[in-house]
Amino acid sequence: MATYIGSGERKDAPVEGALTGIIGGLIIGILFIAGFGALSAIIGLIFAKVGIVAGTITLIVGVFLTVLSILVGGVLGAVGGFIGAEIKENGRKEVEMEH
Repeated sequence: MATYIGSGERKDAPVEGALTGIIGGLIIGILFIAGFGALSAIIGLIFAKVGIVAGTITLIVGVFLTVLSILVGGVLGAVGGFIGAEIKENGRKEVEMEH
């Protein structure tokens, strides 16, 4: 969608899409870590030993999911950027053919 709306070059579309996906993946990862970090803090207040374990697991899983979401977001963003550029280019060709 960002590539379709954007005004960049066609060859830059996959890069723009990948950057958009990476930023989205990073945001999702940070929100995941923050959300489960708060949950771990609450558990830590109730059960000290369980809270330490939960905090460690949350950090490990959060980092893994952040990296995974960045990779998936980047790849899907690049594919989406390519598709968006193709749709935009085909739309221009159709408009030019009508006139």
